[in-house]
Amino acid sequence: MKHLLFFGDSILLGVGEPGRGGWVGRLAEGLVADGRLSPATSSIYNLGVRRASSRQIQARWHQEFAVRRGLTEVDCALLLFSFGVVDMAAPKGTPNMRMEESVQTAKEILISARDAAPVLLVGPTPVAGPEHAQRIETLSQKYDELCAQLAVGFVDLFTPLARSEAFMGDLPDGVHPGSVGNELIARQVLASDGLRAWLNA
Repeated sequence: MKHLLFFGDSILLGVGEPGRGGWVGRLAEGLVADGRLSPATSSIYNLGVRRASSRQIQARWHQEFAVRRGLTEVDCALLLFSFGVVDMAAPKGTPNMRMEESVQTAKEILISARDAAPVLLVGPTPVAGPEHAQRIETLSQKYDELCAQLAVGFVDLFTPLARSEAFMGDLPDGVHPGSVGNELIARQVLASDGLRAWLNA
């Protein structure tokens, strides 16, 4: 059995639009619809946590993975990470993490994870606040460069979604996408070369 484990923040979790499991739920639907995933032989775990920074994800992902990897029926596990929006948020005026710290944390996560299973990093999404969005854009570019260095797949969401009026118009709280936004994220990931290579690893 193939287990797909998704680690990330509230955007991955689907906060604000839980009915279909956010973009991860739609991604699963798409994979089943096009025959790339079988419900009979696969399990998907959405392990997103609200307000989780990359540092907090780093502290817990391996234990969560180990519990599921130890199941006797698991013969293949795939790890997907998606974070960065919380890192660059500044609720008290200063970003939760410095840019360099966020990139270094991502590097440590990816190096550790790729030794355990095939890994894919899905980049952070744009937000309504211009300063927050600018930091996310820079971070996404740095994540892309990092993944190229590490030979890890990367899906850039910021570039196409920041240009999408439909996506930017579907951020009820300025951060979390609604049904339209989650559908657009799922489509971007489904169509990506990174996802294709990850699934076939």
